Amino acid sequence: MRIFSKKGLEVLKDTLQILANLAVLSGVIFAMIQISDYRVKSSAELVLRFGEYLDEDPYLSISQVLDTSNVSTKILQPAGRFSSGEIERYLGTFETLGDLYHNGLITYEMLDVNYSYYIQKAYSNEEIRNYVMDAHRINSKWWNNFIQLGELFKEETRRNMEGK
Repeated sequence: MRIFSKKGLEVLKDTLQILANLAVLSGVIFAMIQISDYRVKSSAELVLRFGEYLDEDPYLSISQVLDTSNVSTKILQPAGRFSSGEIERYLGTFETLGDLYHNGLITYEMLDVNYSYYIQKAYSNEEIRNYVMDAHRINSKWWNNFIQLGELFKEETRRNMEGK
């Protein structure tokens, strides 16, 4: 005795194939969500590690010296406290963060919330900006990210001030 007719078996087979396809699709979507969550978590960890790095001396001291409204504060030796190597490593952190942002490894919001103030302070300092621009004129590949981020956050601050 037959339970299903030939037509019924075909419908059952088609239905099972659709269910199998849906199961595979659901698995792919779940995997994509997991990967996305992992990327966000990894991005947050990267941002936190850079923050820890900048919270140590001499970089913390550089941030503190730059945290002034006087954009002509002397930074570089002999008039300032810091060697060119210390300043380059400090600015190099922002250069690397720019690379991470441009490559989609951290979001704009992460960069903005955690580092825009420090990038703006460094970029606004005349001595640092002149130092960076002089190097950039020698080799246009040097300090691109720092310059772009400095201009980006400077423009954002200007727009915010006009909006108030």
